[in-house]
Amino acid sequence: MTETAIGTERDRLGVGDDGLSADALIARYVREDPNGRGRHRAYVVVEDELRAPIWVLAGYVRHNATAAQAAADYDLPHEAVTAAFLYYARHHAVFDAWLILNEQRQTAVS
Repeated sequence: MTETAIGTERDRLGVGDDGLSADALIARYVREDPNGRGRHRAYVVVEDELRAPIWVLAGYVRHNATAAQAAADYDLPHEAVTAAFLYYARHHAVFDAWLILNEQRQTAVS
């Protein structure tokens, strides 16, 4: 799935069902890496527990899963996935570079 497909999925999700703004959703569900290794290492957080790296969710959806599948498979609330894609949209260049690098590493190992 390309960045365009991820953007389409993010748009389909909309912003929080309870009317939270994008900034509020990100503040509620996204934490940057506690070790300070960059935005591409941000996590979805639910009830103060690091649950899934955003780059993993983006990669999952990038390879033809839907956001709903990602939420179910990673046991995340709909709004947490929405927050992840909003954060991804703000920093997509960093995430896309990280995803491409990981895909190239996997290809080289195969």
